[in-house]
Parts: sequence; C-alpha cells; structure tokens
Amino acid sequence: MKEFLKNGINIKQIGNYKIGTNSDKYVHRPIQNILAHDWLSPQPGFEVLSSGIKPYFQYHTKNKS
Repeated sequence: MKEFLKNGINIKQIGNYKIGTNSDKYVHRPIQNILAHDWLSPQPGFEVLSSGIKPYFQYHTKNKS
C-alpha cells in the first residue's frame, strides 16, 4: 500500500529560520478543503490523513544576488 503524505504548514519566518506547525487536520483542512473546495470552488475536498500536530523547523541561507 502506498503511503500518501500531505503537509499543512503554518510558519513564521525570523531571519533565516522558519518555525511553525505541520498539521493536516488543523492547517491543511481549513485552508484547502473549507476555503478552497467549499467556499471558492465547490467540489469534493481531500480526506484528512492525520489528526496530529508536528513542529516544523527549517534553517536556510539567503541567496546572494
């Protein structure tokens, strides 16, 4: 069986750091299913695959122009 992964990431960027949460149920579902599929373009939404909340952290360097 193929495992499907979806991200629902809500982040705050401070300098080179991105900190936030990753949640299919509490971030992805309200934006993708409710806002986009129920209100803006009525059509079937996506199934919620996970009800957990995970921390999200990323550090990146800025590209020099």
